[in-house]
Amino acid sequence: MRNLFLCVISGLLLALSWPATGSLTWLVFIAFIPLFFASQDFILSRTDFKKAFGSFYLAFLIFNIITTWWVYHASGFGVVIAIVFNSLFMTMVYWAFHQIYKRSGGQFYSFIALIAFWISFEKLHMYWDISWPWLTLGNVFAAKHNWVQWYEYTGHLGGSLWVLLLNALIFETMQRVISNTSFMGWLIAIIVFSCLPIMVSYLILNNLENTSTKSIEVVVVQPNIDPYYDKFSSMSSKQQVQRFLDLAKQKITPSTQLVVGPETAVVRNTNEQKPFKNDEINMIEQMADTHNVSCLIGINSYRIYQKDEKPSNTSRAMGKTGKSIDFYNTAAFIEDESIDFYHKSKLVPGVEKMPLGWLLKPIEKFAINLGGTTGSLGIQENRNAFSVKGTNAKVAPIICYESIYGSYVGEYIQAGANILAIITNDGWWKDTPGYHQHLDYARLRAIEHRREIIRSANTGISCFIDQKGEIDQPTNWWVQDVITREVKLIEKQTFYSRFGDYVAFIAIALSFLMAFIVLSKRF
Repeated sequence: MRNLFLCVISGLLLALSWPATGSLTWLVFIAFIPLFFASQDFILSRTDFKKAFGSFYLAFLIFNIITTWWVYHASGFGVVIAIVFNSLFMTMVYWAFHQIYKRSGGQFYSFIALIAFWISFEKLHMYWDISWPWLTLGNVFAAKHNWVQWYEYTGHLGGSLWVLLLNALIFETMQRVISNTSFMGWLIAIIVFSCLPIMVSYLILNNLENTSTKSIEVVVVQPNIDPYYDKFSSMSSKQQVQRFLDLAKQKITPSTQLVVGPETAVVRNTNEQKPFKNDEINMIEQMADTHNVSCLIGINSYRIYQKDEKPSNTSRAMGKTGKSIDFYNTAAFIEDESIDFYHKSKLVPGVEKMPLGWLLKPIEKFAINLGGTTGSLGIQENRNAFSVKGTNAKVAPIICYESIYGSYVGEYIQAGANILAIITNDGWWKDTPGYHQHLDYARLRAIEHRREIIRSANTGISCFIDQKGEIDQPTNWWVQDVITREVKLIEKQTFYSRFGDYVAFIAIALSFLMAFIVLSKRF
């Protein structure tokens, strides 16, 4: 019972530390300690696998439920994947540490294995079909962005390293206090690793220079259309676009160069091969032409593959025509009677794509797209940035869920983006911690890549974010609004933008080394 209680405490501490859930960020530095004590007791009592693994699973299940329960508003299937499986993966990683801790006799190097295994898991969790890095430990500092200005060097996985290292150091110090052995060296290590990262962060913050002398005037629209009742049912696509245009015109001036609207603002499916046959696209193009602006806006689109074309893996047959069709969650860039597309490529598992679709193709139809199209959506291989006419601005079209992937956003930087634009529809999550967390994670992207961010939400919080992670002009929940600001064009790439998640690659190499050492000792 004691060990079960310890595991529950760990789950609660992790949850309470999380942005918009408890926001007691400092608790994350002690959140794993009850789990470490439970591991110790399970080893001493030789508890069987089922009981020990189940107790660890309970800890991570509590953490996942409290922080991401709101996913069920968007998809019942999605919440199962997000919570049940994510908790299981975390437990498996911790179980690997538990085995090494047992075989090492409690030696400190087993905590090095935990750090390596955990960060490796967080990195790999960004790539496979059941990708859900929402609870990457480094994200916990999203609401305390002034603590982690050094993310421009390490990315958010550096924050995961900080969390796990301090938990291990504090636990080891407690062990020495309990056993009445020397602990001063460990205490000094705790003080250094607690204070030094924050001191470095404020040093960077105070010396961060704005090297940009160029900017563009941007108008951001929040239409606030209910995704459950209006967006895909009672309100026509034309009415929704008209609302977007009416709001935009309130703030457009002769100096405005870019207008940004949210994800799936145009709900009628647009044929990418004949986009201007869509009346709504023509309405937006007419506004862009009249006011001499560029427009970035979210649409639903599709492409038809002819009989002699090779369709993608996500395409589906069009009856008996011999043709195939792909649907996309798309960012459209409209100016001067032209239109370019970017297809959302980090899709929400169980919501916009069927995980392991090659295996589960027969039940793919149960995947629910938040934009209104059923089945798995199409993607594109490379990131691209849209050039705003008459300026040096290159805008990264980041669609919703993509904004939680640090190194993925870095691919837009490599493509030349000097502004980041996040278009999203956070209304699916209703008035819950979900949309607050989503906004806070965007602050980490601004710090990692030192780019200003334009954020347009259908509802939720639209705003601007500067390169320090500071939010400007945040809109309120469930209101129509439009905001404007001069957004700086920043060309310099950060260390993280250039080298990505190198922290993870070191962790992966170290994980293989630790596994090799353990297996060598065993055999």
